[in-house]
Amino acid sequence: MDWALYSDLFLNFQKVEQRYIPFWVSSAIVNVTIVSCQVGYDYVAQVFNPITKRMEWQNLTEWQYIYELPLTFQKSYRGDMEIMQHYASKKYPIKYINKLRGDFVNNSVKWNDSFLFDNTKSDGKKRRKLDLFEVSPEDAVKLAWKEINKNEYYQAETFLKEHYGADKVRFLKINCEPVSLRISPLYVPIYVFKTNFINSDFHTFVNANNGKVSGVHHYAFQYASLITAGASLFYWFFTEQNFTSQFFKFGFLFRKLIFPTVLVGLLTLFFPHILKFYYERQLYYEKMKAFAKEQQAKQNGNRTYRKRWNYEWVKPLSEENRRQDYYEEQVRNKNHREQQKQQTKRSFWSSWRDTYESSSKNTNNQYNNYSHASTNTRVNVNDLKLYKVLGVKPTATKEEIQKAFREKALKTHPDRFQKAEEKEKAKEQFQEIINAYTVLRD
Repeated sequence: MDWALYSDLFLNFQKVEQRYIPFWVSSAIVNVTIVSCQVGYDYVAQVFNPITKRMEWQNLTEWQYIYELPLTFQKSYRGDMEIMQHYASKKYPIKYINKLRGDFVNNSVKWNDSFLFDNTKSDGKKRRKLDLFEVSPEDAVKLAWKEINKNEYYQAETFLKEHYGADKVRFLKINCEPVSLRISPLYVPIYVFKTNFINSDFHTFVNANNGKVSGVHHYAFQYASLITAGASLFYWFFTEQNFTSQFFKFGFLFRKLIFPTVLVGLLTLFFPHILKFYYERQLYYEKMKAFAKEQQAKQNGNRTYRKRWNYEWVKPLSEENRRQDYYEEQVRNKNHREQQKQQTKRSFWSSWRDTYESSSKNTNNQYNNYSHASTNTRVNVNDLKLYKVLGVKPTATKEEIQKAFREKALKTHPDRFQKAEEKEKAKEQFQEIINAYTVLRD
């Protein structure tokens, strides 16, 4: 199709661009388990109303538990599904680009540099524009997984309503576990039509593969005003008393006819501008958020330790550390409070005597520890092995032991390995690290 001729005759667009926009296309196989839920059945019954002191009909719901749970299903998500296609740039508002999604994935071919040039031109040198990927693969996987969970929650509700003949579902809990998840980059060819309306540029997008169209809709404000005026006259003619006598009064005409007609016309005229401003601000905030995230990632990359672990891997370890720290803090606070109570009950001389005795005992203990240090280091061979497992010195502090434990646990966690042999070996090493930390942390 000759797009220049079409735009001149019908669309009156000022400019047409041929452009490739990036997409992340995902495909997955997931196991979905419905863990628990309640189904509700609506019915009508008479209930006593304490305010009116009467029996009144009300809509009620009877809730029942499902005892056949859990139910497990395996679902597959293909790349030609719209929820598995995610716009990977931030040049245009995502609200418009999402309407171009569809089955164009089935017609994809391997990229060739010749696609960048328009062969329909006589010189063949017109270059098509190419947008860059601004969304990372990790973020694209998170978006795809979020869409999968959202879709499975909706499908689980629909399945329960149809299977049990229920009207409502509540307390629904599902677990989605990925069996396989793949993601691929894809460039989609589109036409971008640009037009100027009241000193503001608007874009219309056309998918060059499946022909889908998206963009801001412009409505005829003249027709909207005429319809509003006709509807106002029709309404007030049947509802207003003495309509004929008041029709020729300016106040009546202004309030009942002129004001609503002008208001609807202006809203219809400037609605595309309002919508465009909203989408542009939303796109600006998304860019600023992505920029801040990138800067934070650069700062974290300059540190000595690594921060790019998935939270699912380190979550059990971090929760265990928080519980242990909380327990130790509670014990320290309890001991401190007991010591404060005991010190307030003692007299000056008894507290002085206790202080003197404790200081003498500490001196003797330090002397004994110093005299038998070499013997203990030779005898406690098992402790040295535990220190060696964590990769720290026997003189390491508690903080150094905790830090070494976290690093070792992250490197040897069984979930990081795919093969069965490597996973079994990692389990043994992981268990040795946990046992060593359990002994040395005290």
